[in-house]
Amino acid sequence: MSKIKNKIFAHMEIVNELVKMQIDLGASCNVLPRKFLLRDTEIKKTNLKLTTYSSTNLKLLGVAKISLRNPKNKKKYRVEFAIINEINITLHFWALQQRNKWDQ
Repeated sequence: MSKIKNKIFAHMEIVNELVKMQIDLGASCNVLPRKFLLRDTEIKKTNLKLTTYSSTNLKLLGVAKISLRNPKNKKKYRVEFAIINEINITLHFWALQQRNKWDQ
């Protein structure tokens, strides 16, 4: 496994907070720590299991649709994220392997 030296980041606004997110074109899904959600955000249960390329399993709280805004062009997006409890993980569009498909 080779280490990637150059990482790509983008800043997006989530709940009026500027968040630095790592872009990973090889990722199977988007991951976001719970701390970036509004209290009333619905987190849906999922059978999704996530493993990092270093074989670490991530404990998921579920999935949620989150509103994002690009601060440069002001465009808004609604994106589904896998929600994790860990707050010390650098944000992503992470290199994760998806073992199960999203719940339908």
